[in-house]
Amino acid sequence: MTDVDETVPTATLTITPQTPGVTAGTGTVNTIPLATLSITPNAPGFQRYPLFEVLDSNGNRIDTVTFENLSAGVESDVQVLTLVNNSGSSVDVTLTATIGESGTLTETATSTLLSDDDLDYVFTTDTYTVPANSSLPVYIKWRPPSTSRPGSKVWNLEPSGDIAALDWDYISTFTVTSNHTTDEYNVNIIVTIPYEAGKMRTDFDDIRFYENDHPLLYQLLYKTDSTSSTFIVQLPTLSATTPSNITVYSGNNSASSEGVTSLGVYDGFDDSSLDTSLWTWIRESGGNWDEGTTSAGKLNMKTLNKELWSTNNNAPVLRGNTPLPTNCELYCHLTLNPTANHRRGHLMVYGDDSNYAGIGYGYWDAKKVSVLQEVAGSSAQYNFAVDVSSLQVKIKKIGTVYYLYYDIGGGYVLYQTLTLSLGSILYPALVSESYSGDGGTTDVLYDDFLLIHNPATADPTVSALTTWTNNPPITLIGGVGYSIPDLPELDLQNQYIINVGGVGYE
Repeated sequence: MTDVDETVPTATLTITPQTPGVTAGTGTVNTIPLATLSITPNAPGFQRYPLFEVLDSNGNRIDTVTFENLSAGVESDVQVLTLVNNSGSSVDVTLTATIGESGTLTETATSTLLSDDDLDYVFTTDTYTVPANSSLPVYIKWRPPSTSRPGSKVWNLEPSGDIAALDWDYISTFTVTSNHTTDEYNVNIIVTIPYEAGKMRTDFDDIRFYENDHPLLYQLLYKTDSTSSTFIVQLPTLSATTPSNITVYSGNNSASSEGVTSLGVYDGFDDSSLDTSLWTWIRESGGNWDEGTTSAGKLNMKTLNKELWSTNNNAPVLRGNTPLPTNCELYCHLTLNPTANHRRGHLMVYGDDSNYAGIGYGYWDAKKVSVLQEVAGSSAQYNFAVDVSSLQVKIKKIGTVYYLYYDIGGGYVLYQTLTLSLGSILYPALVSESYSGDGGTTDVLYDDFLLIHNPATADPTVSALTTWTNNPPITLIGGVGYSIPDLPELDLQNQYIINVGGVGYE
């Protein structure tokens, strides 16, 4: 058997021992335990190259093409293949096909796949330039020779050329299990990838996500080079009954990030200048806020004896520019050390000064998680004592239902569930306040703001990543590559023969 580093359609290998012994005359001259080989592909497609696909006319990822021969010498119907390049660079792909019987592979008017029909085994080769993030159709049909036996013929496709630059060396996997009662679609989840030295780029630009051999949309939210990275990954379907099995690829030093920017909004407040493409001041307290001056990588909005409560609406409000979708999640980290009553900071869903809901941190005779709401000018608040100086807060918005969470280091805790009619156009907002005449000035530091579009209705269970392993090499058997799992140790004193397509492999 010959190891090659090309395609990886994984397979299940079964070897069934048969009756041993080969006799000649009256004595046994050699003991050769024969075996029957059965190979069942588990998932077709060029899995070694997660950014390159060959699709059939139904959009299925394939590594073989089958031609049905109605009779000898009769030309087949046209087969339409689609070469798909999901990378950000144009690639030149050489697609080679082999078949175990001579014949003519005929090009149609729009086809460029040629053949040499003078060989016992037909080899067809041509090079296609597939632009970045594009696809290219190939139209082919086959005329068998006049002596051809009836029945189908299978062409085994093998890509090469520039596609080798799309090679990924390592894989890991994780599962996503729904906790909702019905299937959901185009669901966005958060995935954190810790850095693995030697198995991925230090900047994480080679990370890719796949489900069932198809690429998933993803967005890099934030990272610390050589430490960890956090992504939004979109699942086309999150089944209520069947977990989604996700494969993560890494280990390509020539790769560049293919992430999109449409799955969410992130601001780490790291550039010492407020990003006005993301934020707009509703009320700004000049000289009483900064980004990166009070604390590097954080936005400071001071409390100033100004509040957002009932008719007293004079507190500074920094509102996001992106209207919130029907379903979304908001995250933010808050740091403050209030020592007097009525000083607080909040992450909010904000319509206007009379319609909002938020969760944050403040002080009422003790440090407390704080929830505020106001609907048409009618206000309410909820408090829960926690003696910390920082916490992570989260708001999940599903229609008009608001789930408010806090995390002080042990994971998110659901504190309040509110059903509110806040208006048709809502925005994320950051608000620092203190009661007039009783509060005072406290630094409220905001960090790692995140808005995710279309999360799962109920938080799914996302498993930990499996250990990174080599993206399996393949073994070439009869012109088709298969990934061979580890086999039980064999008795090397005997000789084992495996017969594949009439050819014996030792």
